[in-house]
Amino acid sequence: MTRSMGIAWRPARTTAERARSATLGANVAIQVTPLLDIAFDVAYAGAARRSEFRRWVDQNNRPIEQTTFFRRVPVTLSVKRYLTPRGRSIGRFAWVPARRATYVGIGAGMMWYAFRQVGDFVDFQTLKVFPDAFQSSAWTPVVHALAGVDVALGRKSVQLKQTQARERADAIVREARERAHQIIDQAQHRANDLVDQAKGAASTEGQRLVAAAHQQIELEATRARESLRREVAQIAVIAAAKLLGREIDARAHADLISKFATEI
Repeated sequence: MTRSMGIAWRPARTTAERARSATLGANVAIQVTPLLDIAFDVAYAGAARRSEFRRWVDQNNRPIEQTTFFRRVPVTLSVKRYLTPRGRSIGRFAWVPARRATYVGIGAGMMWYAFRQVGDFVDFQTLKVFPDAFQSSAWTPVVHALAGVDVALGRKSVQLKQTQARERADAIVREARERAHQIIDQAQHRANDLVDQAKGAASTEGQRLVAAAHQQIELEATRARESLRREVAQIAVIAAAKLLGREIDARAHADLISKFATEI
């Protein structure tokens, strides 16, 4: 459906100045050297604005209006170079920032954008008014340069860092003491266990040695008794031969001699 135009024409009013909006973003920087950072940035910006054709109206004497939506999501990687030192460290835990630190940098990346405009528009060839919607979205490369100054908060920042450093040092000392006590307790328990194991091993070894000694003594006594029996038996045979006045055959009287030796 088309609508008739008014009697005058003027180019559509642009609203670039009204399309500005707040940008939300996040930045992660990694310090490469004391004066050089690499930063990763991602942000989002979106706006919705109304616009109209100036001095043009439709047949109902209403303005010819449009609504424009524009969104941007840049993703970039930047190199930031400080021209002056950012501060100095005091010990391991305290950092005194410089009051001002100037930096410059350059970055590049990709940006996703989405443009959409809906409303009534003018066909300047036929002078007709028609409703429509125009939209476009894509990724596009971006390059940017940056410069700025980091301003320190003052002595409060230094005092805060010093306080945090003292708290951190105290925490490390407490942790070290607790760890030392744990190590000492573990060492004491281990020493007690080793003493108990040594006592147990010594007792077991002593019992084994006593039992072995008893066995050896019993074996030696048995051997001595057997030797004594044989000697006594031989003496008895010799004595009996003298009493009888003749020689006694030990092999013929072996049973008698053995029985005699056993009864000794």
